[in-house]
Amino acid sequence: MACRTPGAGKNVRVHLLTDPVGEGYDHHTLYAAGRQLTLPDSIGAKVTLDAAALLEAGGCRVAGPDAAG
Repeated sequence: MACRTPGAGKNVRVHLLTDPVGEGYDHHTLYAAGRQLTLPDSIGAKVTLDAAALLEAGGCRVAGPDAAG
């Protein structure tokens, strides 16, 4: 995962692409720090992830509470 704008916490998002169609995806959803994302049931398990934790693990600087907007 790469930060779209390293150091600009309010602009970084997790991009969740689901439902592959041809060479693209049918759904593209953005999640900011402070949001939870649930992976599709098609992976075979219930998985919910914290967007801020994913961004930080990817080396992104996550801003304070206003980053969730």
